[in-house]
Amino acid sequence: MLTRELLAKDSEAFVEIVETAPAMLWLGDENGQCVFLNRHLREFWGVTDLAEFDWAATVHPDDAEKLAHPYLKAMQERSPFEIEARFRRADGEYRLLRTAARPRLSSAGAFCGMAGVNTDVTDQRQAEADLRRSSEQLELALDAAQGVGAWVWDLQRNLVVADHRFAAAFRVSPEEAAAGLPIEAFLHAIADEDRPRVTAEIERSIREGGNYRCEYRVRRSDGSLRWLLATGRCSAGSDQAPAQFAGCIIDISDRKAQEDQLGLLTRELSHRIKNIFAIVQGLTSFTRRQHPEAAAAFDELRGRFAAMAAAYDCVRPSDNGAPVSTSLKDLLRVLFAPYVSSGRERIEIQGCDIPIGPKTASSLALILHERATNAAKYGALSDAGSVQLLLAMDDVALTMRWIESGGPLIVNAPETQGFGSRLIRMTADSLGAELELQWLAEGLQWQMSIPKTALRT
Repeated sequence: MLTRELLAKDSEAFVEIVETAPAMLWLGDENGQCVFLNRHLREFWGVTDLAEFDWAATVHPDDAEKLAHPYLKAMQERSPFEIEARFRRADGEYRLLRTAARPRLSSAGAFCGMAGVNTDVTDQRQAEADLRRSSEQLELALDAAQGVGAWVWDLQRNLVVADHRFAAAFRVSPEEAAAGLPIEAFLHAIADEDRPRVTAEIERSIREGGNYRCEYRVRRSDGSLRWLLATGRCSAGSDQAPAQFAGCIIDISDRKAQEDQLGLLTRELSHRIKNIFAIVQGLTSFTRRQHPEAAAAFDELRGRFAAMAAAYDCVRPSDNGAPVSTSLKDLLRVLFAPYVSSGRERIEIQGCDIPIGPKTASSLALILHERATNAAKYGALSDAGSVQLLLAMDDVALTMRWIESGGPLIVNAPETQGFGSRLIRMTADSLGAELELQWLAEGLQWQMSIPKTALRT
């Protein structure tokens, strides 16, 4: 332990320590005049002659009165003091210094002045002010957003610290939420049906360290339910173990109500469209009976309506609002159901299956209905033959290859295009698709490439 005697014996070492210390050290006499400044403090003030230096002249005018009272009081009462004030640096810039000083007493107990240390806290205080401003702006933004709350969960202590908005959503007092509560205090407010799903998602995020996102309902004090969207992330501590889980909640009850209303309207529209298809097909059949001489044309028209109705059935919303199916192969199986004979699928589908959008489904239904109808009239399906439909998907396009075999031999390719071929071409153009067609002796080979970007429309 250092004593005055040891310091006196090794005064050179002591002076070296004080001079090179990374702090601004000073000594003042009983009149408040500086009698020693270490190198760091001399450089700060630009002092070359201590006898001519007046530290009080470097105090910012606005801080002089604030500094004067505690300084004079400490000198009079021989007591420690701490204060922050702005001092002019040698380059003319004012810096905020935190001064901590204690009285110096002689061995006889006489007051010799003050010894202190100054610390430049300008950058620290600016950072704190910026942080407060950011915090205030965040609070204003959260208040303006309405229904947004934030939380931080300390996993080691199992304490969730949350703001008053989060507390209100989970029916706990703001004071308790600000002080911290176990996670169980919040989970109990979640609807019984949703709680297992929420806890499973929380556990997954903790286990894998990934983002957390979950929609669930919480029960309010009046018994009603509100929908919340919770997002967050679990982060690890220095030991790589899960340490902190932070996030926010957003009240999405209004959005959910709008989705329910939209779903109801969509389902009603879906039923009406189905009825329209049924009415059109019924009118077509009725008109066909009135004009037997045009029966073939009416049959073709009815077949096309049936194909479009089948496509719509594959993408229309179900009673719960979700699509019945968006699968390409599901659509093809419905379209080609009439060509299953004695359990044998005469149109064999091979290759990938992909999701498709409503427009794509309707267009493909028309195109493939025409292909199958032509094959049934003139090609492989008019005899004992069959068709292979090969599906392949890459990064650019979906390719469909239609290969007929086992049907009547083709001697000469058709010289003109019928309405069905023109319909295929027009519909393919609407998808931005490219067509290739070859009339081989053993059967028609036809290929269509649809851009990947058109498949989900």
